[in-house]
Amino acid sequence: MATMTERWAVTYHALAKAELLALQHDHPRAFEALFQTMTALAQEPNPMQPQQPCLDVTALRYDAPGWFRIKILGHSQWRVIFRLLQGNGGRPQEISLECFLDADADQHAIQITRVDHRSTVYQKLRPRQDKVYGLL
Repeated sequence: MATMTERWAVTYHALAKAELLALQHDHPRAFEALFQTMTALAQEPNPMQPQQPCLDVTALRYDAPGWFRIKILGHSQWRVIFRLLQGNGGRPQEISLECFLDADADQHAIQITRVDHRSTVYQKLRPRQDKVYGLL
């Protein structure tokens, strides 16, 4: 049984894979910082509201409701868009601000859904969310 103090798994959605590979190739230092940022976020009991002040997480209310944004540590021009998943066996369910973090759930994951520069990360975010949900 998982507790909220255990580490969250960090995964990525298939739609974010190309963005992660491009960041790794074109901006290796930012990619390394992304890894450190997400590792630090995974250690938090509640990634929606991290206790570490250096982790700048914001809930997205208009561009992709239910998802979150974090700035990459030391590379504030880069953004990671992610969602939180939890579940008991079966398919994990998305957690939003209005949802309850279930300490008894056996799966907790931070899923990266988009990585990009701050000037373009929010463009076409709603269609990305629809694709993730299988609506397109």
